[in-house]
Amino acid sequence: MISTDCDFEKFVGAIRGKDCYEMILLAEKEATEAWRYNHRQGSGNGGNDVSRHYQDQLIGLIDFLRHGFKPSLLSEQDFQLCRQLQNETSQRQDCTAPNRSLNLA
Repeated sequence: MISTDCDFEKFVGAIRGKDCYEMILLAEKEATEAWRYNHRQGSGNGGNDVSRHYQDQLIGLIDFLRHGFKPSLLSEQDFQLCRQLQNETSQRQDCTAPNRSLNLA
């Protein structure tokens, strides 16, 4: 995981300057790792709430980068971080461009 302490601001800082699609890929991987962490901890542990909230933040970031609207999962502060990231990235490319071809070979 990029942020082992489930810190959304730390994660956003770590992906700044990356290609838009790489940011989405890293956020998807991070959300998966947070989900795995949550399920390894079992129920009744307060840490689960932290990793679950972190998953929601990451899913909100992914949705925002892909679709360009504010997901309900994001707080206003998290949304502002996402907007800053989008503004930095939009000058280089559009994440929502439908004609991006993937080389899966």
